[in-house]
Amino acid sequence: MVDLHIHTTFSSDGIYRPLTLLRKAQTKGLKAISFTDHNEIQANFIGAKNASKFSIKYITGTEITSYYNGKELHILGYLFDLNSKFISKLIHHIKNIKIQQAKKICKKLNDLGFEIYEEDVFRFSREHPPTGVSFLKSILKNKKNLKDERLIPYITGEKRRSPYMHFYNDWLKPDKPAYVPEKEITTEEVIYAIIKSWGLAVIAHPQNLFEAELIELIKMGLKGIEVYTTYHNSQQRFYYRELAEKYNLVITAGSDFHGERIKKDVKLGEIGNNNFTIVEKMEDYYKNLYDKDPYSL
Repeated sequence: MVDLHIHTTFSSDGIYRPLTLLRKAQTKGLKAISFTDHNEIQANFIGAKNASKFSIKYITGTEITSYYNGKELHILGYLFDLNSKFISKLIHHIKNIKIQQAKKICKKLNDLGFEIYEEDVFRFSREHPPTGVSFLKSILKNKKNLKDERLIPYITGEKRRSPYMHFYNDWLKPDKPAYVPEKEITTEEVIYAIIKSWGLAVIAHPQNLFEAELIELIKMGLKGIEVYTTYHNSQQRFYYRELAEKYNLVITAGSDFHGERIKKDVKLGEIGNNNFTIVEKMEDYYKNLYDKDPYSL
């Protein structure tokens, strides 16, 4: 089994350190994994150096937020050169954008009546670009906020099983009260940086991506679809598998595991159809595309 979509503490919403995840992956019997942190690549250096000690094959990875036709699309990059200036420059640029956005979100949340401080947000995000986890943790840290009835669903109510995800969906997404638009990084920019870094660009958990849109992404250089994911039901898996085969795209499998406190129902390696052949086919695809071994970089 494999899991090619895992978040570590190098994502501000990841719970486990890379070495801890390698141990957990070994216990689960996983034969290959990839750390795909949000707009970040640092965990890859730890994964690539240590995975063999756990009898696990390591695939370099990242998950980069992008925008296409008004949609937020997450692009997974695999097997890229970790020392590439193209992907490093893009990630540095995105981090600066996210930090400025986070400061504006703090102001909005304060204007909405929550008492929240920037320094708390960045401390909880471990100096990485903050996500919904960091904002809710910062709000709950302040005892004054605990009397706010708007927070009851996340503390003791129906949303307590996955409070951070629900808080993000309720308050920080587009059209929600504390939403702050950011300077958009286009999907084409992200795919270009991955290609220039000798990597494969894969669309993560597409869910509602139409065939016509997929064709446009393929023209940009998209090479794969995350077909097997905890986000997809059986119909979606069938639909995207058919599209991947139709357009000769790599099929990947990933849980999007962040840790039990973030997404309660998402388990490491528990995806279905995540056989090791997925990695073997990805490697063959890479060799045919670039005429080189993916691990020779």
